[in-house]
Amino acid sequence: MLIVTNYASTRTEPFFTTSAPLFEQDTLGNLTLEFTVNKTNNEAGFNLLQEEAIVTAANYDFRVKQIIDDKPGRKTILAISTFFDLAYQFKDTTYGGTHSSQEFVNYLLADTGWTVTCDFSDTATIDKFGSKNIIQCVNQICDAFNCEFEILPNKRVHFSKSLGPDNNAQYRYGHNIKALSRKIDTNHLRTQITATGKEDLTVTYTSPNHTLWGIRKADPISDERFTIAEHLMKKAKDSLIDYPEVSFELDTLELLDKQLGEKVWLIYEPIEGLELQTRILQRTCIVDELTDELKTITVKLGNSLPRSMSDNELDSEEELADTKGELEEVINESKKEFRSAITQTDNRITIEVEQLNRSIARIDVKADSIDLSVNNRITNEVAAINIRADQIQSTVSSQGAQIHGMDTRVANAESTITQQSWQISQKVSQTDYNGNTISSMINQTATDVLIRASKIKFVGEIYALSDINGNLGTIHTGTLNSVNINSANINISEDVYIGNTLQIGPSYMDTSPKTINFGGGTGGYIQHSYDTIELSAPNGATVNGKSVITSNLPGMYIAFNNNQAYPRLYIRDVWGLEYGYVDLTK
Repeated sequence: MLIVTNYASTRTEPFFTTSAPLFEQDTLGNLTLEFTVNKTNNEAGFNLLQEEAIVTAANYDFRVKQIIDDKPGRKTILAISTFFDLAYQFKDTTYGGTHSSQEFVNYLLADTGWTVTCDFSDTATIDKFGSKNIIQCVNQICDAFNCEFEILPNKRVHFSKSLGPDNNAQYRYGHNIKALSRKIDTNHLRTQITATGKEDLTVTYTSPNHTLWGIRKADPISDERFTIAEHLMKKAKDSLIDYPEVSFELDTLELLDKQLGEKVWLIYEPIEGLELQTRILQRTCIVDELTDELKTITVKLGNSLPRSMSDNELDSEEELADTKGELEEVINESKKEFRSAITQTDNRITIEVEQLNRSIARIDVKADSIDLSVNNRITNEVAAINIRADQIQSTVSSQGAQIHGMDTRVANAESTITQQSWQISQKVSQTDYNGNTISSMINQTATDVLIRASKIKFVGEIYALSDINGNLGTIHTGTLNSVNINSANINISEDVYIGNTLQIGPSYMDTSPKTINFGGGTGGYIQHSYDTIELSAPNGATVNGKSVITSNLPGMYIAFNNNQAYPRLYIRDVWGLEYGYVDLTK
């Protein structure tokens, strides 16, 4: 019993056909259902069988595409799998570049209601993948990966390098294989081909079948992607059709249990010495309407790869060597050290080259920025450049870990250069294992160059052609926070030469003390406070080698009293008590 769902009303009705429905499927992905139904005893279902209605059989859904009303009360229906409804759905964005087969099919069939599987994990590059309807994109995948797809029950689709198993079954045409029909075509048969790669790399492949057909040269091929002769030779061999193209339609019972795509060796006796590896390219089934199961009634064999009868002379040692070689290829494939990928979408293009588990280089191009980076995964070092219309920033960073018992500490170091139209900033910072951060910074604008660090070291002569000012005020440091620098010290262990005036303080009215120390306060000093200058020396003061004030006592000072006409020079003892005085007269 089949089920029909009307396209317009979504009503559902069961119905029976006049004969078993024919279910036909091939390795190109086509899947159709054909049946005839009478109105008698099927009126409800018969009336729902209109254009675009959905018919469900053996858990497959088909869309009615063709109706032939050849007699009153009878319809012959041709329907195709609803998988091809995806031709009306478009991928509005692109997913181009290099991806695995699973990534491509997952992207393509996401949110379609179809479940997708893939039994291989190759990577390939598809330029501008997307921006087409989904069925066109499926064909892109099949072309890029040289693969096939099969529609399965319950809205599933499966991608494979080659559908069906290879059980090494062998049949002899004319004996245990008899054809309902056959087609033999040698129009494309060639036995020799020349291929050209990059930089004049050229190889010529001659098929062993030239002993049967002679030398028949194919059109040469050229592909500059190839730089290795061995790989180019394989390309040439795969491109050559060096066998007759044959097609047989069979109803032999021994073949009716074979799967779609299954490989079958066929000895074709009309051409002596020729053995063809054929496949089940198409199967025709009937739908058991009571059990809802499929039963194969005919299959179509077609060839995909030839081999001559001499190939059958391989002994067990050679077969073992072949198996070993195939195993080594699998092992070597798993040992691939490098991987590259190009990802293209509507808003970005990403290029990656990776040395597995060691390092990766990446370029990410967007409409408003370009990011370049190299990451060493062993040393945890990263170098990156970010380019924007208003800024170029380069960064180099590293990270180290220190593990001690249950404690894990991480140290980081990073340097950055940020270039903008109005400033250039450089920064170097390091965070040690204890979490302490040390940094230095240089910030350059059109008017200022700011250098910040715990230590700034100059080696060589320094020329200052303008003022040296210790009060910098508020400094804007770009990406750093603003800082206020209003004090600074100069510590010089040698001589200081001043050409003209040494000025201390902004004005003589400044009340804050300004001092010149000679080896500290006890070594002597000159101090200015408001309008007073204090001179202090442990053994007195001289001018031009002559004593001005000489005293070994702790202190002396000059002062006026209100009732005195002249000032007095007072002398204090070690306890600060007045020792005596001298009147200073004209």
